[in-house]
Amino acid sequence: MNIILVGMSGSGKTSIGSRIKEKFNMNLIDTDEEIKKETNKTIENIFKEDGEEFFRDYETKILNKYKNEKDTIFATGGGIILREENRDLLKQMGTRILLKAEPETLMRNLKNSQEVRPLLKDDINLKIDLENMMEKRRNMYLDSADYTIDINDKSIDEIVDEIVEIKNLVQ
Repeated sequence: MNIILVGMSGSGKTSIGSRIKEKFNMNLIDTDEEIKKETNKTIENIFKEDGEEFFRDYETKILNKYKNEKDTIFATGGGIILREENRDLLKQMGTRILLKAEPETLMRNLKNSQEVRPLLKDDINLKIDLENMMEKRRNMYLDSADYTIDINDKSIDEIVDEIVEIKNLVQ
């Protein structure tokens, strides 16, 4: 069974995916990391030099490349759900879990992260940018989820425990 983690930047998809990988000895594919490896560029540089459309094309390419993987956790980029083709691919690939968070939780997580998020670089308006982005993507996230986990005020272990419950239900 594959587990696909979707959600906004800062929702902890990579951290949670890593913990699940350890717990179940599964493979982990982080779509952003795969894109960075294949292009030999940071996400920030891809957006700057090649543009968002190029990046979105690469997300689709990565999904197609790994769509037949088994026993894998996919930690997806926050905007992977923007394309209907990607949402359809994710639906075919496994159980999709939306990690849902309030803007304050995302802001805290993003500020603790070393990763530069090209679409969320403005610290002054970060909360407003997050709220606008969440509103724009809300229905696409809901369409991309079999289950939703509210991550606010929860530890990684608590979130992983909820994913384990879902995994046990689905198997």
